[in-house]
This record gives sequence, C-alpha cells and structure tokens, in this order.
Amino acid sequence: MPPTPRTMTFTAIAAILVFVVLIVAWPALSLVTSSARSNTGVRSPVGGRLLAFNVVKHMPHYDVVRGHARHFLIKRGVSRVSVSGLGRCSVVKRTTRVVVLRTLTVAPTVSGPLHLHNVHDRVYRNVDFEGSGSGWGGASGIIYITGASHDITFSDCTIGTNQDGIGNGVKIVDSGAGMHDITFVHCTFKYQPRMGLEVIGRANPSEGGTGGKGYQRVNVMNSTFEASAGEAISYDDDYAGNANRAGHCTVSGNVVKGAGVGNTYQYGQVFEINGTHDMRVTHNTFYAGRDGILNLQMHDTARCGWVFSKNIVDATHVEPGITVSGIAQPLGIANVYGGVFAANTIVNFNAWNIAYIKGCHGMDWRTTSWFGPDNVPYQTESSGNLF
Repeated sequence: MPPTPRTMTFTAIAAILVFVVLIVAWPALSLVTSSARSNTGVRSPVGGRLLAFNVVKHMPHYDVVRGHARHFLIKRGVSRVSVSGLGRCSVVKRTTRVVVLRTLTVAPTVSGPLHLHNVHDRVYRNVDFEGSGSGWGGASGIIYITGASHDITFSDCTIGTNQDGIGNGVKIVDSGAGMHDITFVHCTFKYQPRMGLEVIGRANPSEGGTGGKGYQRVNVMNSTFEASAGEAISYDDDYAGNANRAGHCTVSGNVVKGAGVGNTYQYGQVFEINGTHDMRVTHNTFYAGRDGILNLQMHDTARCGWVFSKNIVDATHVEPGITVSGIAQPLGIANVYGGVFAANTIVNFNAWNIAYIKGCHGMDWRTTSWFGPDNVPYQTESSGNLF
C-alpha cells in the first residue's frame, strides 16, 4: 500500500535535512583530511566533534557564547580558540547568533616514537609512546620536537623508557624559529637513561640558531616523573642578556620522584633551570636526587622574573636506586637577580648545606620554610637577599 501524503511529507523533509547537513559538514571534513600530516610511529590527529554555541552578548571585539555547559568569551576574527575542557578548537562557522567550533582529537592509542618538526595545532591524548628515540646532539627523545612547532598538547600520555639506552623521554630543541605553547598535562614520564624532559634553547646564531625569538610557554603540569638516570626536568637557554631570550614557561602540580639512579649519567640533580627567564614553578613535589634537587642558575644581570611558590622540596624521600651524595643539597643557586620564592617547604637530608647561594642578589625567600639538620642557607658573593 503506498504511503499517505503525510508520511511522504515527513520522509521528504528528513531526506532534505540529511542532504543539507552533509553539504554544510563536507567543507570542514575536507579541510581536516587535506591538512593531516603523517608522523613516524603515531597517526596524525583528525578532526573532532562539531559543537555549536549560542551568542548571548556582543561586546567590543568579543562575543559572549554559551553552550555545552560552558560560558566564555571569543574574540572576533580568530580562527582558533582554547576552551576549558575542550582544548584547542577551530572556528568552523560564525554568525551574529551562533559559533560552531571543531575540537582537535587524536587517532586511537598507539605506540611508537614521535618527531614533530614545524608542526602546530595538535592534541595527543591517551597515547603510550615507546621505542627508541631520535634527536640532535648526543641524546635522543622518544618525543622529539624541533623547528617552528607550536600549540601542541600532550594530555594523559605515557612516555615510556627510551630503548636506545642513552636518551631522554622528551627532547625539545629550539633554534629561534618560533617555537611556543607546547604543553604536557596529566602525563607519566617513565625511567629514562638520561632526562625525563629536556628543553634546549639554541636561538643564538653563535650556536647555529636563527637569532629569532627563543621558545615560549613550554609547560608541564600535573604530571608524574619516575626517577631517571639524569635530571627529571631541564630548561636551558643560551641567549643571556638578549631581548629574544626564551621564557614564560610553567611547571606546576607535578610529582617528581628524584634523579640520579645509578651512576651512568653525570648530572643527578632533579630540576634544572640554566639561563631561562620568567619561569613559574608552583605546587610541585620534588624528591631527592643523587647530586641535589634544585639546580638553578642564570647568565646575565637582568631580573630573572621567576616565581617559585608552594613547592615541597624533600631530600628525605629517596627512591630506590638513588644513592644521595654526602655533599648533595636541596638547593644550589647561582647568579640569579630578583625572583620571588614564596611559601615553599625545603627539607634537608643531612648536615650539609640546605642551600648553597652564590652571586645572587635581591631574591625574596621570606615565606619559605627550611627544615633539617642544617636549615640555614649558605651565601657567598651575594647581597640583598631576604629570608
């Protein structure tokens, strides 16, 4: 029996709606497919969900939008935006009444090393990176990032032990090409033959760099570092005294379980800053390293711009495989000008110095607490520091 006119009407409407949705969605899907790039060992991210948000208010240069349990501002004219809980999103469509965003997602969890060069706008979520790394210089990284890479997020990932026997978990080498906004959040860094996370600034032309801006906003947050043979976290910059220097990085909320397992790697401190300005280091817990915990130094007389606050530096917590040196100290700091070091708790392991301070001026440690057999920082060639 043929369908009634009413049924035919509903069927026709449904078919038309499906056709319209396909026409609207096809450009976005084509864009995602054409922009995908391949990487050794890990499939490239692909386009995620399309989410529509209602525009509830217009403001100069901004719109207020609401939807999907979120309420936020979005600047007019931008093609990408960061949204809490969604990460980086692309703006697919925008009218006076609605904004449509496309989330960035990743392919299913896979294993393998990853080299990103001049790559941007990527999110890697729940990926287990394993194998032998690659990289510049004498050490590799399972994750190796170079060039003008930017806006890359690793969320809830595991960085396995580098199987080449000499390398890092993550190695980031900046040549001044425009590297910025690389974030590790809720990640686990397994034991490494060298370092967990190493960020190397080589923008200076004297060391082969372009002379451009050094790396900016390379962050690690709410992550766990197993003790490795070398430093767990290291930030380095060779652009002392230059306006293009690296900096503005955040290290926050991490549990760092020590460094210096065995004696195969020369340096066994836990956390290092070597010349990088404007660092924000907050709410971390650092355990003992073979050669100390905090190794901090600068190479110019400009104010460092550091904020160290509410960290626990505990030399009494020693992970298996670490033999703490008799002259290791929780803090070694040199040639630092300025900086606020507030509400930290620093616990000494032995009767050696709780802190060795050399050539530092104008630091403010007034609200930091010092505990242990030797709980008075030792200073030399320094002035104007507040305790």
